[in-house]
Amino acid sequence: MKSSLLLLLFFVLQPWGMAQADGPNMFFSGTLVMPPCTISKGAKVEVDFGEDLGVNKIDGVNYTKTVDYTVDCDEDYVANQLAIVIETTSPTIFDPSAVATDKNGLGIKVMIGTQPVTFAQPIAVDDPTSPPVISVAPVKDPAITLEEGAFEAFMTLRTDYI
Repeated sequence: MKSSLLLLLFFVLQPWGMAQADGPNMFFSGTLVMPPCTISKGAKVEVDFGEDLGVNKIDGVNYTKTVDYTVDCDEDYVANQLAIVIETTSPTIFDPSAVATDKNGLGIKVMIGTQPVTFAQPIAVDDPTSPPVISVAPVKDPAITLEEGAFEAFMTLRTDYI
């Protein structure tokens, strides 16, 4: 009787044990991310060229302004892995480092230090408390005579890890 009971328990418990041996029945997943950094705490960065730009003096150098922005990272920032990226959906056809404005023939030339920017190209940030200097200046298409009036242009400045 004891051997019958043991044999019965063996056959009853064996399929349960085999089901556990078939493979895992739990799956774990997630995404690891670097600590976030933001540009100027997420606020819009504006550059005002004023109201006295001479249409015949616009050359990509005159009226140059420095973009006032900050790179803000939390305390878990990883040194030497941060970059800024400047993007636009509307580069000019006459200058690859200029953003088109809503004024025909007028663009805003973008410089990193003394070099023209290459849009969508990561620019290393060695120290977020001292980010690369970005300057901008109006530039015109030499084939077009500019007309007077207000203008606007937009670009995106974001942080990324390299």
